[in-house]
Amino acid sequence: MAIKVTLNIDNTADLMGTAAYGTAAYAILESGTAEGGSYSPAGTVLLTSGTNQYEYWDSSATSATWYRFRVTDGVEYSEYSAEFRATALAAYASLDSLVERLQLPDETQYNLLSDILVNVSAQFSDEAHREFYRIPQVSGTAIRYYDGHGDDDLFLPEGVISLDSVELADYTGGAYTTIGTASWFLRPTQPSAGWPYTRLNLYGYTFPYGFNTVRLTGAFGWSSVPSLIEEAVIQMAARTYNESKTRHAGVVGMAETGYVQMPMYRPDAWHRALQVYGRKVIA
Repeated sequence: MAIKVTLNIDNTADLMGTAAYGTAAYAILESGTAEGGSYSPAGTVLLTSGTNQYEYWDSSATSATWYRFRVTDGVEYSEYSAEFRATALAAYASLDSLVERLQLPDETQYNLLSDILVNVSAQFSDEAHREFYRIPQVSGTAIRYYDGHGDDDLFLPEGVISLDSVELADYTGGAYTTIGTASWFLRPTQPSAGWPYTRLNLYGYTFPYGFNTVRLTGAFGWSSVPSLIEEAVIQMAARTYNESKTRHAGVVGMAETGYVQMPMYRPDAWHRALQVYGRKVIA
C-alpha cells in the first residue's frame, strides 16, 4: 500500500531566490526502517517558489517507515530535516490553503498548523462516522465483508468507487462463489456530484443470511474530499490556531479593555458539512 509523505519546506520563495539553490531546487527524500538508522534514496520532489508543503507517495513504504530529506540543486545541499515517520493521508485540507486563510507573516508555525489540520480532520471523521479517502489510497483494491439479510439490496456505508468482483457464501463460514457482472449493479445510477455509490443491487440473486456472507473487492470510500468538508476543516483549524495564541480557548478582547470568555462554537461550514455528509450509526 502506498504511503503519503508530507514535506514541509519553509520559505521556498527565499530559498529558490538564493544563489545557492535557485529555480532548479528539489528535495531528495530518503527512507529507513528505524529512527537513527541507515537511510536510502526514496524519491525526489521538485520545488515551486511559494509552495511550502509537498506530497510524495511511497509505494514501497509501511506505516513504520522513517524519513528525512534535504534540499539541493544537484551541487549544493542543505542540512537534513529532522527524522519523521509518515502515515497515510490524514488531513482533509492542505497546509497551503490554511496558511493562505490565516495570512501568516512567516513559516515558524507551519509544523503546528500541520498537526492542527490532522487533528481537526480526525475530529470531523469521528463526528461524521465516515472517512473521506479512497480505500486503498492512490490505487489498487481492498476487500470488504458484509452481512447478508436475504434480500437483493445491500447498503455500503463507507461508499464504493468501483467493484472488481462480488462473491456470495450460502452460509456463515461457507465457500464464496463469484457472480457475473451482469447480475449486480451499483446504485444510485448517477450519484450526487462527488459522492460514491452507496448501494449494491443483485439481479437473480439475494444476499444470503449470515455473517460475512458477502465479499466485495474494489475501491471503497471517496475518490476526493468534498469541497465543503475541506472548507469546514480550514475554518476549524484557523479557529483552533487563533484560539491557541491566547492560551485560553474562546477568550477574546484586548489587555486594555479586558478579556471576555466566549462559548466555543463550531464554524458554520462544519455544521453544514456534518448535515450533508454525516452518517447515523445504529448499534
